[in-house]
Parts: sequence; C-alpha cells; structure tokens
Amino acid sequence: MAFWDQWIGIVKNPEAEFGKAIYDASLASALFQMILASVLVGSMSALATYFSVPQELAASLPLFLAASMAMSGLSVFFGWLLLSFIVLALSRITEGKGSFALQSYLVALFLAPLSVVSALLSFVPFGEFLVFLLFFYNLYLLFLSVKVCHGFDVKKAAIVVVLSLFLIIVLAGVINAIFSLFMVQPEAVLVI
Repeated sequence: MAFWDQWIGIVKNPEAEFGKAIYDASLASALFQMILASVLVGSMSALATYFSVPQELAASLPLFLAASMAMSGLSVFFGWLLLSFIVLALSRITEGKGSFALQSYLVALFLAPLSVVSALLSFVPFGEFLVFLLFFYNLYLLFLSVKVCHGFDVKKAAIVVVLSLFLIIVLAGVINAIFSLFMVQPEAVLVI
C-alpha cells in the first residue's frame, strides 16, 4: 500500500490503519515519510516567508527563504525523532514491548500528513485555531499508536502520552531558556 493511502487512512480510520500498519512497519519508510513531510513543510514555510518579507529587506530574501525552509523542515524531522525517543523510553519504563522502528513508523504515519496539513492551514484565515484543534487530534493518534505498538491498555497508553507531553514541554522550556541566554538584549547594546 502506498504511504499516501496510509496517510489518508490514518486520518479517516486510525484504529484500523494502525492495526494493519504494524505488519509493514519499517524505519526506512518512516524516515522517508518524515523527510518528505519536512521538505513539504519547509517549502510552504519558505512560500509564506516570501510573501511576508518587507520590501526593504528584499535583498536578503534568499537568506530568509533558506532559513525559513531549513528551520521549519528540521523542526518537523527532529520533533518526530524526539517524540519517538521519549515515547519509546516512557513505554519501556512502563513495560512496553514495541520496538523503536514500529513506534517511529506509527508516529510518522500521522505526524507526517498532519504536519503538512498544519503548514497548509497557515495560509487560511483563522488557520492557527484549526492547528490548535489539530493538536488534540495528534494527541489522540499518539495515544492510539502507543496502545497498538506496546500492547497497552487505555490507562498505560494515556499515562505515556501525558508524561511525553509534559517532558516535551519541559524540554522546550529548557531549550528556550538556554537560547534566551545568548540573545542580545537591546538595552545591552552600546551605542557610540
């Protein structure tokens, strides 16, 4: 089955699709899907940047486009890897039996298409609100993938998802704090 069909199937009927996907899971396929999604999201981000760069900065447009594409694409790809590692680690702590390849594949099946949909929604009025709603559907799909991959009951799968979300929020806060230490404060700049 082509991964496009799986992407549509995951969004339409996730429980049935996850049940079928465990038989053809591969890390190579997950990597391909996430790289494709990263390129698509990065391209859409570059397009949005193209239309939002002020005229006086037009000379720097290629730099803005490259930075926008790289940062958006890389955040999708590394976000997937981080999520897969965190979920797998927490699942193993709670006696999960699934492999990294299966966990990563199941997460890629929904994260790749929904990342692309989220990027497309950035072009739509009130798209941010729709992306916010899509976040909760992502959590539901993560819950189902953990349940299927590790053979968990509802309670264990929910615990893993909630703890994963908590750890990602804490990690994002730590990373933000570290980067803010290196930011130049406007009042700290010496004017001569």
